[in-house]
Amino acid sequence: MTSAAVKTHPVQSPREEALTRPRLRVIESQNGPRAAFPVLIVIAVVLLSVLAVNLFITTQMAQTAYKIRDSRAELVQLTEQTQTLQQQLQVASSPSALREAASEQGMVPAGQTGFIQLSTGKVDGGSPAAR
Repeated sequence: MTSAAVKTHPVQSPREEALTRPRLRVIESQNGPRAAFPVLIVIAVVLLSVLAVNLFITTQMAQTAYKIRDSRAELVQLTEQTQTLQQQLQVASSPSALREAASEQGMVPAGQTGFIQLSTGKVDGGSPAAR
């Protein structure tokens, strides 16, 4: 700025500026404490609902974990039972076990296989079962 411009605008002293400005003062609100109360209630409700949901989810997860553990234990037990039954089936279906079961029921070993001649009606070869 030039010196001519400075001379045309008079500068007010700080004291004059303070006199021209309005004085600031604190105005109390009529609803000050009441306005914060609903906000605090909303925040409290949200926090309580978050805690309740968290507790519910944690409880459900624990129950599911116990169900899974019980199911796994049952699966192990059933697998062992299946293996035991398969072993018993293999022992029962062995040739020596079948021979013993047949003899207990009065069965005898079959003889040699024979063939029937249709033209004559006679059996060629073979032997009857041993008694």
